[in-house]
Amino acid sequence: MFTPRRLLTGAGLLAFAAGIVAGPVGQASAAVDTEIVQISGSFFVVDDDVFSDPTASSSFSAQVALSPSHSRQTIVFPSACAGDEVRAELRLELIRLSDGRVYVQDAPGGLGLQLFEGTSCSTTDLDGSANIVDITSLAGSADNRSASAENTAEVFSDDSASVSFRVTHTR
Repeated sequence: MFTPRRLLTGAGLLAFAAGIVAGPVGQASAAVDTEIVQISGSFFVVDDDVFSDPTASSSFSAQVALSPSHSRQTIVFPSACAGDEVRAELRLELIRLSDGRVYVQDAPGGLGLQLFEGTSCSTTDLDGSANIVDITSLAGSADNRSASAENTAEVFSDDSASVSFRVTHTR
């Protein structure tokens, strides 16, 4: 015999089974709200010495996931060191906007490309910097940037660093 109680019990079992198959709603929505950004590029660094100009080049790559609960991230890419005394860093801040776009700008506390020159590769003596032109990225898009910085702290130095990189917003 078919009764309202059996109908409710059957509906409850059906809802329970659907929950197992579909999984929790919060997990599905969090995955949809996550923006994935890939950054890859390369550095070229020159140490200007009297009798030679040692150089160094290096590549970098990182993937960043941004969500409503983790909407900002600062990422720092170090270069190789030239002549045991000149190195660079690319410092970027990524910000997930409420509409899903991702904004990429110089990291807080300084310009995006920084040139360090001193007596070793671990020097923190900042001798030059350059701004990275900001990027506003939509899912499915890619954008390229490059910048160069020269040693502005020493009059007769041609120490330099350049960086080229690509920002790919995959989701």
